Amino acid sequence: MLHLKLFGGASLEDEDQVLTGPVAQRHRLALLSLLAIAPSRGRIREKIVGLLWPDRDGAGARKLLNQSVYVLRKRLGEDTVISVGDELRLGAESLSCDVVAFEEALRDGRTEAAIALYAGPFLDGFFLDGAPAFQRWTERERRRLAAEYAAALERLAEAAEGEGRVREAVRWWRVRATHDPYDSRIIVRLMRALTSSGNPAGALRHAAIHERLLTEDLGIELPREVGALVRRLRSRPPERATEERPDASLGSPAVETEEDGQDANLSRPARSRRSRLPSTAAGSDARPEVERGGGWLRPLTILGAATLLLTIWLVTTRPSTQRPDPAGSTGEERAIPADPRVETVVEEAQRRRSGDDPARLPEQRTTSIEAYELYRRGTDPRLLRSAEDARRAFEDLRQAVALDSTYAAAWAQLACLALRVSMDNGTGLLRSELHALAGEAARRSVRLDDALAEGHAALGLVAMTGFDFQAAEEHLRRAVELDGTLTRPREWLVGVYLWRGEPERALATAREARALNPVSPTANAEVARALAANDRCDEALHYAEELLRLRPPLLRAAPVAARCHLLNRTWDEAIEVLRPQADPARDLYSTAFLGHVLARAGRREEALGIRTDLLDRAAREGTGALPLAIVDLGLGRMDDAVVGLHRAVEDGSLSGLPVHASILDAILEPALGDPRIQQLLERIGHYAA
Repeated sequence: MLHLKLFGGASLEDEDQVLTGPVAQRHRLALLSLLAIAPSRGRIREKIVGLLWPDRDGAGARKLLNQSVYVLRKRLGEDTVISVGDELRLGAESLSCDVVAFEEALRDGRTEAAIALYAGPFLDGFFLDGAPAFQRWTERERRRLAAEYAAALERLAEAAEGEGRVREAVRWWRVRATHDPYDSRIIVRLMRALTSSGNPAGALRHAAIHERLLTEDLGIELPREVGALVRRLRSRPPERATEERPDASLGSPAVETEEDGQDANLSRPARSRRSRLPSTAAGSDARPEVERGGGWLRPLTILGAATLLLTIWLVTTRPSTQRPDPAGSTGEERAIPADPRVETVVEEAQRRRSGDDPARLPEQRTTSIEAYELYRRGTDPRLLRSAEDARRAFEDLRQAVALDSTYAAAWAQLACLALRVSMDNGTGLLRSELHALAGEAARRSVRLDDALAEGHAALGLVAMTGFDFQAAEEHLRRAVELDGTLTRPREWLVGVYLWRGEPERALATAREARALNPVSPTANAEVARALAANDRCDEALHYAEELLRLRPPLLRAAPVAARCHLLNRTWDEAIEVLRPQADPARDLYSTAFLGHVLARAGRREEALGIRTDLLDRAAREGTGALPLAIVDLGLGRMDDAVVGLHRAVEDGSLSGLPVHASILDAILEPALGDPRIQQLLERIGHYAA
C-alpha cells in the first residue's frame, strides 16, 4: 500500500521510504491531493488543468495532465488514477491518504485516532508557481481541516472535564491552545483546567505568554476575561508550579530511544503557520522524545507534545537588564516559580536566528550551546571534500537536531549532509534511507521556518537527487527570493540549467553566485563548470587549476578540469589532475573517473586494477553501481556499462547532484551514439538525449 501524506507538507511514501523522482514532482503531488480531497475522490479534467496549469493553452495543459497521469500509473500502478469518462478518480485500494483517514475517523467517532493523524496544516509549505486558483483551494481546505481538528480537540477536552479526568483535559486544552495560541477563549479554558489540576502558576505562565503574543504580534490588549482570571489567581498565595506529565493511562505515546545512535528524528510537527510555534519540547536531558511512525523514529506530534507545554521553550528566566518586561507586565509576575528548562516562545522567537549569525535574520536560531557548536562543526564547507570528514559532519548534525528538534537551520544542513554521505556512504544506513532522511529533514526545516532560504535550497537539492529538475528550480529560486545573499542556491541552479541543456543561462547564474562571493571555492567551481559546458575550456581550466591547489581539494574541481582535458584528448594531463584525489576511501568518484581516463588513454591494466578495487569495495560497503559503470564506459564494455548505469539510477548512486553531473557529462561522449544510452538519458531527463 502506498501512502499520500498531505498533513504537514506533501509526500508520497511506500512502506519503506519516501518516493522521489518524477512521480513526486510537485504538479503530480498536487494532482493526487486534488483527487484525494475531491468529493467521491474524482474531478473533471477541465477543472484540474484550470487549477494546475492555468497559464497553458487547452491542448498544452491537457498534454501535461496526461503525462502526469502516465507517470503516476507507471510508477504507482495502473489503478492508482482511474479514468471515468472525462473524470479522473483516485483508486482507493491502491493509495491511502492521511487526510481521507482523518475525516473517516472523525465520521466514525474515533476522535483520538483522527487527532493522531493531523501532523500539521494541510499541504504546509507546498506551493505551485503560477497557479493562484490551486493556492486558493489549498488555503480553503487548510482552514476547513484546521477547524475540524480544533473542534475535535475541544470535544476531547470537554469530555475529559465532564468525566473528571482533569489531567487529561489539561493535555487536550494544551494541544488546542498550541493549534491557535491567539485564541483567548481557549487560553481561559486551559488556565481553568490547569488551576483545577493544582497548577495555578502554570496557568499564569500561559497567560503571560498569551499577553505577549497578542501585544507584540497583533498589537492588541489582553481580553478582559483573561485579565480577570489572572488577577484572581495572583490574589492566591504563591504555590510551586509543577508541569504535569501524563502517565500511560492517559494514552501518551510510549517513549522510545535508539541505542544505535541512528535517531532520524523525522516528524511532521503540527504548528501554526502564523505563530511558528514548535510542536515538541526538549526534556530534562535536552533530547526530544520520539515515537515510531512511518518507518522512522519521529519526535512526538502535538498529541505527545501537549503533555509538556503550549509555548514554553528552553530557559524561563532572564535578567531584567537583558530584556525589558512587555508593556503592562508587573513585578508580581516574576514571583511565579519557573521550570529552569523552559522559556517562552515569544521571548525565544525574538532571538532565534538561523545559524546564530547576527548578520542574518530568518527564524529558528537555537539556544542550545551544544547544538549550536555541533551545527557550526557540521557546516564547515571543507568537511564536504572527503568522505570521512563528511560522515563526521553528518553525525554532528544528527546530534544537533536531537538536542534541539526545532533548529531549522540544522535540519536544512542535515539534509545536505545526508545527500553528501550517500555518495560514499559508510554510515551504516542504506542509500535509500539516506535519501529519505534528506527529504524529510529538508521538509522539516521548511515546516519549522518557511522563510528560511537554506531549507528551500535543501529541498531543491533533494529534488535534483530524484531528477525532478522542475521542482528543484522552483525550490532554489524560492531560496534566492528569500535570501539573495546566499551563493549555494544559485550554484545548484547552475546544475539544473546544465542538466537541462541551458549552458548560457548556467554561466550567467554561476557568475551571479561568484559576484556575491568572489573567493567562494564552490562558486568559482560552478563558473568553471559552466564555462566548460559552453566549450570555453581554456577559461574553465584557469578557474579549475586554482581550485586544485586547495587542501583538501574541492571535489568538483578535478572532474571539471579532467573533462576539458578529455575534450582536448590530453590524456596525461587528465590523469595528472585526477590521480591526487583517486583514493576510494576519500573520493570514490574521482577514483572511478581516473579508471575511465586510464582506459581511454590505452592503459587498460591500470584501469582494470581500479575496477577490481571498486568491485571489492562495492561488495563490502554497497557503494552502488555508478563507479563501476564509469570505468566500464572507458573500457568500452558497453553492455556492462549500460546495465550498470540503469542499476545506478535504481540504487541512487547516480543522481542529479553536482559531482555526478560533472562526471556524467565527461564520460558520456564516446557512448552517445548507443541507443541504450539515449534511453537512459531520457529516463533521467538529461539534455543529451
